[in-house]
Amino acid sequence: MGVADDRTASWFTVLGPVRAWQGETELRLGSPQQRAVLAALLVREGAQATIGELIDAVWGSGDIPESAAQTVRTYVHRLRRVLDPGRPAAQSVIASIGDGYALTAAAGTLDLGVFKQHVADAQAAANFRDLGRAERLLREALALWHGTALAGIPGEYAETQRVYLGKLRLAALELLMTAQLELGSATEAAAELATITAEHPYDERFRELHMTALYRSGRQAEALAVYQDCQKLLANELGIDPGPALQELHEQVLRGEVPPAQHSAATARPGSGFRAGAGSPDDPSTARPVPAQLPADHRGFSGRKTELLAAVQKLDRAGVAVITGMAGVGKTTFAVHLAHRFAGRYPDGQLYLDLRGFASGAEPVAPEDALRSLLEALDVPAETIPRDLAGRAAMFRTLLSGRRILLLLDNAKNAEQVRPLLPGEATSLVLITSRDRLTSLLVTDDADLITLDVLEPAEARTFLVGKLGARRVGAEPEAAEEILRRCGRLPLAISLVAARAIVNPGFSLAAIAAELSHRDGLDAFEDLDGADVRSVFSWSYNALSPDSARLFRVMCPAPWPRYDLTGAASLAGLPVSETRRLIAELSRVNLITEERPGEFAFHDLVRAYGVEKAAAGDPQERHDALVRALNHTLYTARAAVVLLNPTRRTIPLVPLRDDVTVRPIKDRAAAWAWFAAESPMIGTCQRLAAEAGLDVYVGQLAWTVNTYLLRSGQWAEMLSVYERALAAATRLGDDYLIATASMVAGKTETWLHQYDAADQHLTRAIAGFHAAGRTTEEANAVDSLGNLRSFQGRSAEAIEQFQKAVKLSSDVSSRASALNNLANEYNTTGDYSVAVPICLQAVELWDGAGDQHGLANGWDTLGTSHRGLGHYAEAAGCYRQAFEAFRELGNRYNEARTLINYAAAVEALDDGQAALEARASAAEILRDLDHPDAVRLAGQLEPTLSR
Repeated sequence: MGVADDRTASWFTVLGPVRAWQGETELRLGSPQQRAVLAALLVREGAQATIGELIDAVWGSGDIPESAAQTVRTYVHRLRRVLDPGRPAAQSVIASIGDGYALTAAAGTLDLGVFKQHVADAQAAANFRDLGRAERLLREALALWHGTALAGIPGEYAETQRVYLGKLRLAALELLMTAQLELGSATEAAAELATITAEHPYDERFRELHMTALYRSGRQAEALAVYQDCQKLLANELGIDPGPALQELHEQVLRGEVPPAQHSAATARPGSGFRAGAGSPDDPSTARPVPAQLPADHRGFSGRKTELLAAVQKLDRAGVAVITGMAGVGKTTFAVHLAHRFAGRYPDGQLYLDLRGFASGAEPVAPEDALRSLLEALDVPAETIPRDLAGRAAMFRTLLSGRRILLLLDNAKNAEQVRPLLPGEATSLVLITSRDRLTSLLVTDDADLITLDVLEPAEARTFLVGKLGARRVGAEPEAAEEILRRCGRLPLAISLVAARAIVNPGFSLAAIAAELSHRDGLDAFEDLDGADVRSVFSWSYNALSPDSARLFRVMCPAPWPRYDLTGAASLAGLPVSETRRLIAELSRVNLITEERPGEFAFHDLVRAYGVEKAAAGDPQERHDALVRALNHTLYTARAAVVLLNPTRRTIPLVPLRDDVTVRPIKDRAAAWAWFAAESPMIGTCQRLAAEAGLDVYVGQLAWTVNTYLLRSGQWAEMLSVYERALAAATRLGDDYLIATASMVAGKTETWLHQYDAADQHLTRAIAGFHAAGRTTEEANAVDSLGNLRSFQGRSAEAIEQFQKAVKLSSDVSSRASALNNLANEYNTTGDYSVAVPICLQAVELWDGAGDQHGLANGWDTLGTSHRGLGHYAEAAGCYRQAFEAFRELGNRYNEARTLINYAAAVEALDDGQAALEARASAAEILRDLDHPDAVRLAGQLEPTLSR
């Protein structure tokens, strides 16, 4: 057993096979999959693992059974019985937390936790020159390893964790060998390092240590041979040379200038001869510890698993990394946590400096002042520090030459502030946090970029649990989720709300969630010692140029959830090229995110801040931006609808403004995709237009979205759009617009079975068009009244209306529509032979007009006529032409309806398989649409799908 070795304590191991003991008895943990669940819980060291994460740990990217979640719960149930026999689940060491579990074992009962603590204690001892204690702790830590971590656990997740844990072990080995060398045990170290370098031939850190050990043992030729062996291996296998640090050590060995051991942790990097602390190494009373300036690691740090793993992989060797993200996303917390994880690899010291790049009431730290602070931290006497920036930078680079220092530069403003602070050699690690992406460092200084986004849903919940405790969050899961939603999963916002809950333990989470929903904008995230969200965002905003700040103000209140460059340019009334430059500035400081190439979005709280800034600014600026937004939306929608329905009659629109850029839409598929993404926004545009007294836009926007909503079967939304259009037309006093909106509203109410309202609207539309002498529109309204009568089961009246519409119609498409509806009604009454020639007339008219959508309707009607006559093969052929045309046109509802008709026809031809496939396709479409008629139509699928 391990550290927690008494007769009753538990002990868990992951640094080898996954095992567990209760006292002296080893427990049987079940199948490899069940042990994989336990392993996933153990490596989180008390943090929550969601059901989804546990499923990933067991099955990875392989085939996941539908019962996976239940299987995981079964494994947890069995593990609880093994670990806590006889105890209820609520008292188990495996606690239920939200949608997942956490293993809440006591401190000192997991080998991984003990290992990490020993390594941290050893590092602290080394920093204070107690190398004997450091070596002892490191050997105890490494003794906890019993082979490969998570041995016997299958899957991708376990392999990823093995890589991570293996790197922790190598870092501890490096610390141990460094301490042993500095204690003067070069001969013993050389023997151990020979084995280590054989196991890890590509790891230059151990090559350096091995060469140093051999040189200090009087074996200079063997030290040179180690370098030559490494040089040959890297050239043959990877086509590269050894790194700068190893090359420099090679030169020192050739010259015989490798410094002797200093009996100090300060010479952690072999061959450096660096002494960070002042005083004599022979007189401990005058010695100072190497700098260890890192802020304390966050006690409750959790989540960020993906980002941490990426960072560990990117920063396996020394270098520069930029950690960026929006305000409040947790960059400093993440960087400090990461720095503590890497500190053991950089025993010459850890430096921390807040550069105040984005801060309230303080100027950014000038590079020369930053260098003075860093030089003083390295015990450089103040009187010897050069006065100029170049001199200070040169001295700093000289001091860091060949040394292993970790430097955390927090809250940098820009690359110009940071570049003079970078070491000249790649032996140190520099972590930089900034809201600016510091792109030039990525290009010219080979920096790595680590971008932090808001927390994943499961991580956000774990974060909240860490603040408030599992019991309080678990007692009100819905309220907790609402809080996280209101906070946009932004760590700062969650922390502020959690703090309010902590200082008010009597408040329910439901009450706090309700408060968030009732308070305006960012008011719910203020009043906590100046750390409110509003002020944090203001630091980014205040760093913008005036033009970018204006763009931010006009974009945030816009009625769009996301923006392309043409939309942003229209809001600002600027050319696209100029807008691209300004958006790049917003993106650089992480006020806006490029979700996909050329498509941008704000975090909800950032947008709320922008809305506040706009509201406090020039009202005319807001009004002009809204007009341009409506104009851009109207003309982009017009371009899309013309592609969807090229035969549709256009209406006169307000003029396209000179300062508005229309989004280019290349084809019908792109038009459909644009409407699918943006159609909900058109309703928002209507409401904003009405509020601003821009009623002309309300009706014209309704016209643009009509075809899409009709073909996608979104009738409830279509009714809302035209109710707003009717109200706007009434305010304008335009009888023609009133009649038009009434007609479409009546059509839609018919499909929604709201027959009384439909009757009123259609009657009003017919009267309005008749009074205005608009015969074609009157015919369309009469045709729609015929549809209403058909839906009501009043076939004789429906036929009468359709016949009247045929006589009134002078427009080809309108006449064809009335003929097709008349044929449909004869199909309803069983007069199929009467319907066929009428339907053929409609098909001929639509074909001549090139109206593909009308033609698809005609083929569907003709198919029903043939099916009624028992001509099943002809019917199937007509239906096939119809549903293929509907599919190409994107009319998914009509495609589903026609597929059901087609299934009936082929079933009559004894092709049961084709019928089954057609009904299954129809069912899938209806489920996707969540259509109001889906339940009725889906009922027609049950006989086949239930077989």
